[in-house]
Amino acid sequence: MSPILLVSQHYFPVERITEKTGLTNREVNYIFKDSRGFMWFATSHGLNRYDGSEWIEYKHSEKDNSLPHNHVRWVSEDDDQNLLFGTPLGIVFFSPFTHTFQLIKDAETHAVINTPGVELFRAKDGNLYTICTPESGDRMSLMQ
Repeated sequence: MSPILLVSQHYFPVERITEKTGLTNREVNYIFKDSRGFMWFATSHGLNRYDGSEWIEYKHSEKDNSLPHNHVRWVSEDDDQNLLFGTPLGIVFFSPFTHTFQLIKDAETHAVINTPGVELFRAKDGNLYTICTPESGDRMSLMQ
């Protein structure tokens, strides 16, 4: 028996995403796909959510319910499909169900957790911890 080689051609459409198509800024700091399939683009000029056809833009405004800062460094998601964003003014909790933003505070000190040099880590116990680099001046802390 001689081996048979089967070749299948698949074409995957590629879409260029730019400011002309809805991206806030071409300087993208982080790209994240959430559990519901939305693509999140963290930029220096706001946050964008893309569902494959429509964009939603989130920016800081003087209103109570907005991003605290337009520079978004990273995006993450918790087990309840809420999102977490890293900004220069702190880590932000966002409920995609109520579209509300809230700065996260340290469980012990209740101080806002600043994010230079900060990343999130989920331990086996299910708690979220912040991991800080020496230049951030902070320590590892439990988040509420």
